Amino acid sequence: MSTRPTPHAGVAAALSASPAAHASPPAGLVFPHVERAHAIRVEAPPARAFALFEPVGEKLWAAGWHPEFLHPADGEAREGAVFLTRAAGEPATVWMIALHRPEEHHVAYARITPGIRAVRVDVRCRPDGTDATLATVAYEYTALSEEPDPYLEGLDEARYREGIEAWGGAIAHHLRHGTAPADPGH
Repeated sequence: MSTRPTPHAGVAAALSASPAAHASPPAGLVFPHVERAHAIRVEAPPARAFALFEPVGEKLWAAGWHPEFLHPADGEAREGAVFLTRAAGEPATVWMIALHRPEEHHVAYARITPGIRAVRVDVRCRPDGTDATLATVAYEYTALSEEPDPYLEGLDEARYREGIEAWGGAIAHHLRHGTAPADPGH
């Protein structure tokens, strides 16, 4: 077992060293939790559509999607794979593929943005006609702070649906042109 620090050792240290990580929340405190799901039609067979929801496949259609693969380093999609993403003004988000069943066209991710929110993402693709797929994208968000989370407070059904529909537009653009659009709404 290697004890040599990795370039991402700071993320692990921040997660384990945080006093809040070891303290129980005060009694009666409710951490906001929001669940949303929406389906989009992808004009590709399920196996091809499903690959677009894996980390490397998402790079094909989602401008600004730049996962940093920790394990395995090549970005192979499999259960237990871990990667990071970064958003301006936030700590790195740590992702893990919690479930990967390509034969069923089903993938689920667990992701943590320290001090902000924990999220489960579940994507299921099923045939929709001859050469198309209905992809259902479900998110479960839980705030990790007692501070208000403006993102969750504003995430009503309409806003969520609009975001996932933007994904559908970006995927359609990729399937037609082979590139990611400039602003996929991701």
